[in-house]
Amino acid sequence: MTVTISGFARALTGSPDRPVVDVVRRLALTPAEVWDALVQPERLARWLGTIESGERPRVGDAFGLRLGDEPDDRADCRLLACDAERSLTIAWAWTGEPDSIVRVALEPIDGGTVLRLRHELVASQPVPDYGAGWEAHLDGLGDDLAGLAPRPFAMLAHETWTRMAGGVLQVEREVTAPIDAVWAAFASAEGLRTWWWRHWADTTIEADVRPGGALRIVAPAAGIVLTGEVLTADAAEHHLAATWTWSDADGTSVDEAFDVRLTAVGDGTHVTVRHSGPWADDAPAASYRQGWAFVLGELAAVAAG
Repeated sequence: MTVTISGFARALTGSPDRPVVDVVRRLALTPAEVWDALVQPERLARWLGTIESGERPRVGDAFGLRLGDEPDDRADCRLLACDAERSLTIAWAWTGEPDSIVRVALEPIDGGTVLRLRHELVASQPVPDYGAGWEAHLDGLGDDLAGLAPRPFAMLAHETWTRMAGGVLQVEREVTAPIDAVWAAFASAEGLRTWWWRHWADTTIEADVRPGGALRIVAPAAGIVLTGEVLTADAAEHHLAATWTWSDADGTSVDEAFDVRLTAVGDGTHVTVRHSGPWADDAPAASYRQGWAFVLGELAAVAAG
């Protein structure tokens, strides 16, 4: 099962002390063409910033990246990993901020490339600034790849990211089952079918639980279709995160995501779910809180036998 990638996507996952910003772009060029714009200093300067040394760094190299004319508009970086035409991992330290990690991955698809940028922040770093800032820079990358003149830098999505950062709901539940058993209940279609919307007999579930894999849960009688793309699936850390698109008679949600973390507590498991979205008021969060409380209750009931 594959995910249909639209022109762009955004998601906020992670924990309160380690928020994660994800921005996705679909580009109508090959990975090789996109890669060149990511790693060649003269091309990088056209959409992101200037490498102060003027030289392309190698793995392990530290380098300064200047994004603007002001003295503080720079980041101290280190290239941590590089897989040509596939991925980059960079340690990132903006002036006055603690270290964080930026990951960029390229995936070939029919008609071009999906670029996924993930910034793993710490709590003191401003989610809206980074989310909207990366979107603006990737818009510039798209313009450059299309041969268009550079547009003025503008963080047009800042309000959206502000709502996303300010509207995260958190639901917790104790489950009387070992952590590996609870993980198995989340991390496969077979596991999810034992408890998710089991009160609706016509519920169907497809789940490819790996980064980039697709989720699809359909309840025809209720008129609900829930889809998503897996962002994180870490069995060792018992951590799952994915985008979330809810469609029903009232419409289709946008820019939502959920994050599940499991913690062993004695012989049982503590489940923490965080759900984010750019909600204009408290109503969506209240509805989702009720929904998550219900399905986690079902999980607990099934686990208890």
